[in-house]
Amino acid sequence: MTSEGNGVFISLRDVYDQLVRLNNEIAGLSSKVDSARTVMDDHEDRLRRVEQWKYAIPATVVATTVMVAVELIPLVGN
Repeated sequence: MTSEGNGVFISLRDVYDQLVRLNNEIAGLSSKVDSARTVMDDHEDRLRRVEQWKYAIPATVVATTVMVAVELIPLVGN
């Protein structure tokens, strides 16, 4: 960019160079967004698995307690 008189002259080459630079930056950002999306998807999958365990464990504890009680009642009754 050169200064001529009272104004500023911006050549088509300057505009083109800036567009190329912006295009490269956008491509880089797009790559980073895709990478972040992959990480977020993995994080979501892990959270879903933890939630499944969270809800499965109490049911397992209740079922085990009932089975132990059913087995112990006849033994205590004798």
